[in-house]
Amino acid sequence: MMHKCHPGRCFEKDTPEHARVCGKGFPFPVTPVTYFDEGISRVRYRRRGPEHGKVVPYNEYLLLKYDAHINVVSTNWAAASTPCQ
Repeated sequence: MMHKCHPGRCFEKDTPEHARVCGKGFPFPVTPVTYFDEGISRVRYRRRGPEHGKVVPYNEYLLLKYDAHINVVSTNWAAASTPCQ
């Protein structure tokens, strides 16, 4: 599934076109390996190129079992108790 920014969900509806930045963090940065990012307390999944930056994280088992998309993001337990920003 590819992420598409929507006014109201990713940025304010009245934000000018040149100032729109996705509030969900898309596109994700290109990285050759999966690693834990201490700065945001989340796992950064491998992205092979800029065209993969808008692929939404998913779990193949859950996708097939429930025939629905479920966004799966790993985090550490301490950071899970604090609100996301």
